[in-house]
Amino acid sequence: MQNRRADPLSPGALGWGQARASKASNVLYVVTQFTPIDGAIIADKRVGRYRLLCLTVRIYLLGAATLFVFSLTAVIDAGVTPAIFITSLFLIAVGISGANGALAALVGGQFTREDGEIGAAEKGERAEHLERCQRLWRRIEHCHQSHIQ
Repeated sequence: MQNRRADPLSPGALGWGQARASKASNVLYVVTQFTPIDGAIIADKRVGRYRLLCLTVRIYLLGAATLFVFSLTAVIDAGVTPAIFITSLFLIAVGISGANGALAALVGGQFTREDGEIGAAEKGERAEHLERCQRLWRRIEHCHQSHIQ
């Protein structure tokens, strides 16, 4: 975002400069952090968790595909990139935030037992229900944190 395509030291695409590129990046981050609340409300009131998750994953994939197509050299040279870039970032942010809000509730709803039942773990050893839940949540958080950074 920051550098121009013709910059010999560090080529970019849009040439927005550091301040404008930082603003765009920060807006993307803020949207992904605050819109899961809206997604949770929509899931509870309208479509349900699973449908919202499917819908937001599709929105995310549409944004990622749009970003990929419009980052090709021929499209950048045509000069239509900035508007499409912002649109694709918005689609990606909505997709990420909706999936984050719905995924946590959907996975949490799968574990309703609280009796400390002992079951078989992945490698055959015995594990309590709470340990299995904690392992699953750690994996989800790891994926979530590695995606944001």
